[in-house]
Amino acid sequence: MHLARLIRCLALLLPVALSGAVIAQEQPPTATLLFFLNPNGEPCRIQSQILDGIRPQLDARVRVVPVSTAVFSDTIWFRQFGIRYLPSLILVDGEQREIKRFPPGIQPAEQILKEIGALGDKRS
Repeated sequence: MHLARLIRCLALLLPVALSGAVIAQEQPPTATLLFFLNPNGEPCRIQSQILDGIRPQLDARVRVVPVSTAVFSDTIWFRQFGIRYLPSLILVDGEQREIKRFPPGIQPAEQILKEIGALGDKRS
């Protein structure tokens, strides 16, 4: 189950070759929002509810990829981005370069949407 979830997450982030078939990215949004979380932590649950509440606005601009402490294979992402506090949100481009690192802790919907809205301005 965890392996299938990891494959789905990685397929969203990178083109992946599986059994000789390439899973091509569809027309990608401008960025990916990595959501680092502990599914048992109350602050992470609150952040998850906030993200769920603005999902339509997010889906139009970014992919949201949860990266969980409960999934052993996700630990590489925690190390890669130096995550020490949860919840944490990081916007990355298609090549995994960091665009924006939100301060650790619960981020309000307004701030998330403001930063994501600014993506188009930075790329123009």
